[in-house]
Amino acid sequence: MSLAQLQTYLQTNQIDWLFIPRSDEFFGEYVPICNERLQWVSGFSGSAGIALISQTSAHLFVDGRYTIQAKQESPKFKIHPLSEIWSVIQRLITKTLTVGLNFKFHSRSFVEQLTSLGLRLQHLDPHPIDTLWEDRPQLPSSEIFPHPIKYSGESLTSKIHRVIAALPKQIDSLYVHDPHEVAWVLNIRASDLNYTPIPLCRAIIHTTGETELFLNNSNISAQLREHLGTKVLITPMDQLEKKLTNYLNIQIDSSSSAYDQKLLLNQAFVFPSPILKMQAIKNSTEIQGMRTAHHLDSIALKKFIAWIKSQPIESLSEIKSAEKLESFRKENADFRHPSFPTISGFGSNGAIVHYKATKQTNKPFSSNGLYLFDSGGQYPYGTTDITRTLTFGTPTPEQKQAYTLVLKGHIRLATAIFPKGTTGHQLDALARTDLWQLGLDYAHGTGHGVGSFLSVHEGPASISPRANNIPLEPGMVLSNEPGFYKANAYGIRIENMMVVVESHHNGFLQFETLTKAPYENALIDQELITSSERAYLDSYATFIFS
Repeated sequence: MSLAQLQTYLQTNQIDWLFIPRSDEFFGEYVPICNERLQWVSGFSGSAGIALISQTSAHLFVDGRYTIQAKQESPKFKIHPLSEIWSVIQRLITKTLTVGLNFKFHSRSFVEQLTSLGLRLQHLDPHPIDTLWEDRPQLPSSEIFPHPIKYSGESLTSKIHRVIAALPKQIDSLYVHDPHEVAWVLNIRASDLNYTPIPLCRAIIHTTGETELFLNNSNISAQLREHLGTKVLITPMDQLEKKLTNYLNIQIDSSSSAYDQKLLLNQAFVFPSPILKMQAIKNSTEIQGMRTAHHLDSIALKKFIAWIKSQPIESLSEIKSAEKLESFRKENADFRHPSFPTISGFGSNGAIVHYKATKQTNKPFSSNGLYLFDSGGQYPYGTTDITRTLTFGTPTPEQKQAYTLVLKGHIRLATAIFPKGTTGHQLDALARTDLWQLGLDYAHGTGHGVGSFLSVHEGPASISPRANNIPLEPGMVLSNEPGFYKANAYGIRIENMMVVVESHHNGFLQFETLTKAPYENALIDQELITSSERAYLDSYATFIFS
């Protein structure tokens, strides 16, 4: 990384402030190595954040998951909560100063909010980091392959027709900026990214039934062409801007589209894309695929827990344990790759919510301590994500109490029955109530959506204190992951995946748990467990070994 290089560039080019987001032009959670601009300048390796750099100072904004991590990885930056970004901007930047950014890396809503503050914005294309970054890797271009109907449960033709039917009558074309949505609609996958099996692509869906697929990839197999059929036209990505300007009555989603497209499409209709919600509601084939993925994933998890408990404590480390867990997953021939970087944190490192062990931070296990591991796998029929916390040695009463309070909230959410129309925001407090009674909490959401052989973090629904007006619907798959973190001491998180299903009560919904892996009995304070919670734990124990 070279903050000094970048600040020299700002001085030379008379730019007062520069924005550097974690996102690239595709807006995904994970970006190819060549687009890790934020990490290049700051050292911050988290999956969400944005830097604001002047000629003499540097600020980094992250959410609660990354506060500790950012302070460790980015010592030259002042760390702020992401929620404070607008107050900091208004405090630091006056209307006489020039603010540089590349519109392609920011959402329309973000840039328009900057504009509403009256700031002098300068579009920098290419981004300064692309100029300064020596030996920058090339954009990946992996083989694109069909995602067959035995896994998707619906043909691409059927999906395209559903999308068209959901568009307002005045719309002739839908611009799909998000590659995840393109991959879902067209039933295609690839390995352009390390953890999410998608091609970096875009699309325009026309109400005539024709679709234009924009790719940087020119290596198109005969199998893929046959799968896409005659109504999907493959077009080089560099023709996208020209194509967009040719169409009238085109719809764009301002939340998932870059601001530069707004400049091209000033007359576009701005409505939310209908695709995200469609892909969030899994069909019966996808749900059964998720059950299969979690069942097979659980075999690896149970082998791993048995292995790690049998090893001499002095032989264990965070990296060794993470590698061993992945090796158990690889025993399944259908395992493709991890669904995100494995979090493997012992002791104080477990308190870093999105910790990633490196050679510099790799902590050996000791005879007394908690071990938190959060991992997942990509299988052609589903995506998994699970967190467990294990104890080595004798846990303290404080640790047992904290684990049990987290477990109680986890159970309360897993067993919730709620009326149709309920949002995840309304359910979030169920997982926190027991912690709150002792003045404890955790600084992350309780649940996120999960894709089907797509992104491990998928919208639009979530379970979080953050307001979200998307109601939970049958077929949505979400995580259940309350936690507690004592800085510089230990971390606790318990995470299962759940699918929303119809309840036996008419007009109500509930969750079906998909994850099959043991809880840590040695960390449960039995005196805090109620009879109904005991019944759940007994039932779950039967479930995971069935």
